Amino acid sequence: MRSIPVVRYYLTIVNESGGSGLYQYSKDGGTTWQNSDQFVVPSGIYNIRMRDVADPNCFIIINANFAVTQPNPLSGTVAYTNVSGCYNNANGTITVSNVTGGSGQYEYSYNGGGGWTTNNTRTQLSAGVYDVRLRDRNDPNCFIIRPFAK
Repeated sequence: MRSIPVVRYYLTIVNESGGSGLYQYSKDGGTTWQNSDQFVVPSGIYNIRMRDVADPNCFIIINANFAVTQPNPLSGTVAYTNVSGCYNNANGTITVSNVTGGSGQYEYSYNGGGGWTTNNTRTQLSAGVYDVRLRDRNDPNCFIIRPFAK
């Protein structure tokens, strides 16, 4: 069984002012409060509030429906053209297409992540096994692997 990691995001309140200068923060509409102005949260809807420590009844609703979203998972199709002609020719190609998900900006590796390029096509390939990877250029730790023999 493959587990899917829960993605976490940082939610930070900035430019606080007024009152005593000491604040508490809530992401659940005031059910719970914390002293830190930063939350680590998964995607979801949050009711963000801030209150004055000196007067807990004095609070403001920063955003009652703050949405934290995540991009769709990476996906893509790998197509190839086999080497043709004489033995040891290097005229094969690999193309990654129909790429979706992530931030919309992608990088490709044709050697297992040893080097990355923004070019979705690799040409002048000899026969062999290629470890094709696709990653989100804005989040290099987000990638998928598409190994196959050519």
